[in-house]
Amino acid sequence: MNKENINSLVKNIDSINQTLRLLNVPEKVIEKKITSFGNGAHVILSKKYLNKTVKVVIE
Repeated sequence: MNKENINSLVKNIDSINQTLRLLNVPEKVIEKKITSFGNGAHVILSKKYLNKTVKVVIE
């Protein structure tokens, strides 16, 4: 996937997120930075997302 395709995908995700908000759907798209953690990495989210399923798009 090239940079142009990724930018298009992110734009589409933002549009979908706006539609979800209009329909009062609780899911949302969050942009976070991946940080180093020991021998791996992680993304920190609020506890309100505990037990939720996430999908990660790596840019």
